[in-house]
Amino acid sequence: MKIYLSFPGRKYDFCITSLNQMPELADLLKILYGEYCVETPKRALWEIEIKDKGRNQAFDIIYDDKKFMSDTPVQDVLKILFKYPNIEPGVIALHGAAVEHCGKAHVFLAATKTGKSTLASYLTSQGLGYISEDCVLIRKKERCVIPCTIPVHLREGGKKVLDELGIQYEYSCVHLANVERYIYCPEKRVADELPIGAVYFITRNNLRNEVRRCDKAASFEKLLQAPITVHQVDGEYIRTLLALTENIYDVMYKDMEYIYRAVCNIDG
Repeated sequence: MKIYLSFPGRKYDFCITSLNQMPELADLLKILYGEYCVETPKRALWEIEIKDKGRNQAFDIIYDDKKFMSDTPVQDVLKILFKYPNIEPGVIALHGAAVEHCGKAHVFLAATKTGKSTLASYLTSQGLGYISEDCVLIRKKERCVIPCTIPVHLREGGKKVLDELGIQYEYSCVHLANVERYIYCPEKRVADELPIGAVYFITRNNLRNEVRRCDKAASFEKLLQAPITVHQVDGEYIRTLLALTENIYDVMYKDMEYIYRAVCNIDG
């Protein structure tokens, strides 16, 4: 069995090989990655091999000249995919979400478990285009955002917030690392690369809503902490981050409607 994953902005496609049939892995990857789970690869392959050791449900997992034994091969393959994104040299990968408004990408940067997926789900429910929910890919030279429209992965808390707002999606529920995830595919998915409208550092706040333009020096320091992978800090990388500081904001929010209005107002 061979499973291919072809994500945008990557140096390689992933090829996951198993000598025995593992339909649960194939089915899960299709739920998690949607259209990026493909039958035919588009690039050179980065291979992950799963070998059944034939005893006590033990497996060897082999990748990148490494090998280890696993009794949870599905979970461990997902960890490898996360740990080794293999981003193209000309692309910066930032930990954030992005939506489209008026033909421009609006990028929301924050740490994990801060509601980025929930916010992206809310904004797309209001008619904005879906670009990405966890990893924002920016071309250094062109300074545009590459869509990576994998299905949205919501935690139970995020689903509850949307339920309380009357926002309903058709979810597939999967159990990953002792956490329930609710997976759905937004309808309005962006297909083309887009120029950047604005960048926002977002923080949830139970008391108030506030948006203010971020100081360039402070925002540059924050942007240096935003990539999900280690990048070579060269002139092109620095120029790209400096360009992002031209229209960048600090946002505190207690309700997501406020951010929707902010995006619309910033785009004019």
